[in-house]
Amino acid sequence: MASAQIVPQASSKRNFSIDYLKSFLVLGMVLGHTMQLLCSVAASNMIRNLIYCITQYINLITFSGFFFCFGYANYLSYFTKERKEVKSKIINNAVRILLAYYISAFAYIIFFADFDFSFQQTVQILIFSKIPPFSEFLLSFFVIIISSFLFFDLIKKISASNLLLIIAIAVSLMSTIVVPYKYINNNQLGLIIGTNQFSAFPMLQYLWFFLAGVWFARDNIKFRWSVLVVSFLLSMPFVVYCLITHNFPDRFPPSIYWIAGSAFPLYLYYMFCIWVERRFAQIHPVLSIGQNTLFYLLLSNIFLFSLKVKLVNRIIGLDRTILIYTLVMMVIYFLTKQVSNFKQNAMPAIKKVATVDDK
Repeated sequence: MASAQIVPQASSKRNFSIDYLKSFLVLGMVLGHTMQLLCSVAASNMIRNLIYCITQYINLITFSGFFFCFGYANYLSYFTKERKEVKSKIINNAVRILLAYYISAFAYIIFFADFDFSFQQTVQILIFSKIPPFSEFLLSFFVIIISSFLFFDLIKKISASNLLLIIAIAVSLMSTIVVPYKYINNNQLGLIIGTNQFSAFPMLQYLWFFLAGVWFARDNIKFRWSVLVVSFLLSMPFVVYCLITHNFPDRFPPSIYWIAGSAFPLYLYYMFCIWVERRFAQIHPVLSIGQNTLFYLLLSNIFLFSLKVKLVNRIIGLDRTILIYTLVMMVIYFLTKQVSNFKQNAMPAIKKVATVDDK
């Protein structure tokens, strides 16, 4: 029997729950980076263990969540339309993310002395042979977006079939087991299928979150007991692994425990964001984060890199780390508002001038 084909339907109403979800993911990622870069406490301190657990939880949920959001948003924005209608938008989005990666990568080199700022190093970064820390996730975002363009018709075909979606999700999950990471010595290939040469977020292994986002958007999935149970079962091996080993599963390269572990908390995040959207009027300061995700991630990296260098010999406790994190987010929010106000005020004037010139 042929699998059921779903006709894509575009939604005219913006889904603010996904914006809220992206906001919480950004808040978590920036908090995690702030703790990892700045916070310093005694090795035997209980607070250190708490910080470690918090950052690991943030790491578990964040990248998977972003891929889910990409799948959800891309389905509604791109895969409900024809390729020719959206190809320029996809390419522009990919270019923006790639530029953000380059800025973050070179900022890391400028602020930290571990890398030589030479022509050879520059070329290696440009062609992804050398990938500086705290910027890899941006490059992985670029890979999934450009793949959406290159394999547009295939993804659209998969998204229209429940059977093909299930098969593709299963392949993505199984890749965590079958890919021989230690033999992948090429960084560019490692971005796609994984490697142990650097801290990669391989597209193939995380692809199932993107496809889950596509599925949720296509069927407008909210709360379903079946989804809750499946996501719980997917996350249980992660919990059991932690309880038995008293450690977290491998993240780089990702093990099956790590990849599947975020399914349940991510679904709870998703349901919580739906509740927030329904329960409250639009919380603009929070929505602003989710609607300007790239801006927040890039600027926070630059600010934290500079602070790390400036405070290199300082002992930064948890309380000061939280204060710095709060100030960084407030500054970026202020800059976001200024940019938004400038665009609102400048664009009508530019259009008016263009209209006069045309006449």
